[in-house]
Amino acid sequence: MIYLRHHGLEPASPAAMAFAALERQIFKRLVNPAMYAAWGFGILLALTPGTTSWSAPWWLVKLAAVLLLSWYHGILSAWRRRLRDDARPEVTILRRSAVVPIVLMVVIVTMVLVRP
Repeated sequence: MIYLRHHGLEPASPAAMAFAALERQIFKRLVNPAMYAAWGFGILLALTPGTTSWSAPWWLVKLAAVLLLSWYHGILSAWRRRLRDDARPEVTILRRSAVVPIVLMVVIVTMVLVRP
């Protein structure tokens, strides 16, 4: 994770400033548009007649996972700003948080494909 590499750098160094700029560009060009697209396509899919069985519980699990993923996006954005401002989040939290999007995406895709 890029935040771990940034965390290990000396605050206000040229390398730390370069990482802050890189993190901002990644969010601006990749992460934010991906989140907006996921929400947009999800809403379109939910509004398409006949695609969702509203009595089945799978869509609630998927919605909960998507909400958690959006919350995680907000946490990453806050960490990016804290690293930019030389406030350092816990290293153990940064290491453990890398698994969160993978687990949530597996849950989301499983709910869509299997519809248990």
